Amino acid sequence: MLRTFGLRLLVNVALVVLVKFVLGISLLGADTFFFLCMISLITTLHDRYQPAYAWRQKVAANLAVARLPMR
Repeated sequence: MLRTFGLRLLVNVALVVLVKFVLGISLLGADTFFFLCMISLITTLHDRYQPAYAWRQKVAANLAVARLPMR
């Protein structure tokens, strides 16, 4: 997970540097870096959590079907 976070952060920083050179807008600073860290962390944790969430939803659906009364 740490490698994924680092790679995602590196890509985000590279995109900000690219925008700086293409558009000439100075976005580099502590505030921007903090925002990039938070976005990278949130998206990394979301991607890691998605399979567990899908599995829990599938199990809950199976339990709901198993509890239906038979006629």
